[in-house]
Amino acid sequence: MPQFSPSLSLALALAPYPLLLPEKEHVQSLLRQQQNWKEFPFLVKRHGIAGTVLANISDLGEEKFPQAVLQNLKHFQYQSSLRNMQLLGTLGQLQKLFSAHQIEFLALKGPLLSHFLYSTFNLRTSVDLDLLVAPAEFPRADALLRENGYLRYEPSVELSPRQARIHAQYRHHYAYRTSPPGISVELHWNLAEPYYLNATLSQNWAQRGVMLQIPGLQCKTLSGEDLLVYSLLHGAKHRWSSAKLLLDVLALLRRSDDLNWEQVRASIHQARMERIAAQALALIKTIWGQETPPALQFLARVERNVEFLMRFSLEALTWRATENRRDPRWFIYGFLIKPGLAYQVHYLSKLLVAPLVSPQKIRPLQP
Repeated sequence: MPQFSPSLSLALALAPYPLLLPEKEHVQSLLRQQQNWKEFPFLVKRHGIAGTVLANISDLGEEKFPQAVLQNLKHFQYQSSLRNMQLLGTLGQLQKLFSAHQIEFLALKGPLLSHFLYSTFNLRTSVDLDLLVAPAEFPRADALLRENGYLRYEPSVELSPRQARIHAQYRHHYAYRTSPPGISVELHWNLAEPYYLNATLSQNWAQRGVMLQIPGLQCKTLSGEDLLVYSLLHGAKHRWSSAKLLLDVLALLRRSDDLNWEQVRASIHQARMERIAAQALALIKTIWGQETPPALQFLARVERNVEFLMRFSLEALTWRATENRRDPRWFIYGFLIKPGLAYQVHYLSKLLVAPLVSPQKIRPLQP
């Protein structure tokens, strides 16, 4: 086990929901240690796990925790739940808008993922909405959002056809916001940047999407198998620096009876994500003791680069912030998470070209 502080160890131990009996016993042992109760709520919020932590505290007994800590977290969770309600309301509005124009989309992450994992919208912290549309429908969807009060801020200017082609080589979405209440929406034409996941696989996963029914809303999202592989990729992109990302994977692993593991294995192989999956599964076993499903046991034999990725992500979990791009290992990590010369050349070119296609660098078209 890495040398986490007692407060971070407690936050991580309380993160999975619901806790298994051995996990409850582990929490009880941590509570007998000297805790930094000023640090604890900061870490819970920093890692985006307030919903599940508070749910577990309620089950274990609130009297075991300082009231000031509980009030701090409950206030934060109240604001988070309100945010999720706003996001769900906006998602319903967008579903009606897009349906009226015969544009289909998949909802990614957000409060819909919370409902998928925990059968309630408020246990997982969300900050925006992510919608995936078919590449051919993207121009219409982009125009529709902007015609209906969504301000596009990434990119914030019109792109020439050449600029759009370059942008699409290193990005996979445009970003918008409403005013008020300031809801952010990311409209995707691909599930990830093309060097992480090619368009064919992205479209295949989208075609396997399933309908998810929640009170007042029925929306299409990724199947459980594709959601697991997508969550692996999404977490690796962010270096697993937030416990919330690992928790998504853990919750899916604990639904193992519902998943077609041969399909999961095939998707990991097709996306060349063995190294990514191996690291995530090793992290989850190290932190929470979750065993790797038998169908994925072959990942334990993946090459030694996983050890570097593991050490870096375990350290990143201790950071005060979720990113540290000044650390050269941040970019070494990105270079190593997938094998193959094609990926590495594309990733290096991204480092060189991305600043030129950032929102601040794109110049408006001349009239």
